[in-house]
Amino acid sequence: MDDFINIQKEETVYVAKNDGSYSIRRIDWERIKRMVDNPNQKEISYDIFYSILFGVAGSSGVSIIPIAFATNLPSWVTPAYVIMTISCLTIGIVFKIIDSKTTSNKKIKIDEIRTEMDEIEKLYKPK
Repeated sequence: MDDFINIQKEETVYVAKNDGSYSIRRIDWERIKRMVDNPNQKEISYDIFYSILFGVAGSSGVSIIPIAFATNLPSWVTPAYVIMTISCLTIGIVFKIIDSKTTSNKKIKIDEIRTEMDEIEKLYKPK
């Protein structure tokens, strides 16, 4: 029976205080802070989409002037360019608004988390 290997590890178990707070290891806290400070999540960015749409709208918008004065063109060509300009510009503006809202919402959430973490650090900072 003495041939068994007995490995023991000393662990400190922290019990919650009366206010319900639990401890966290310093390295875990630092890792969480790094994750908040350097978010490397892949975000959906609409800047490529609205850049392309603004480019198409600008190109077709500038093309309307010479097309309007051209002769021997079918009657649908000029209205098609006008519709394309307006629709691409409108959709581009919508994508730009969505992109700015998602970016600002994410920034607000990260700032709130940083503020909470700073308050927690001040609460438990040694005096």
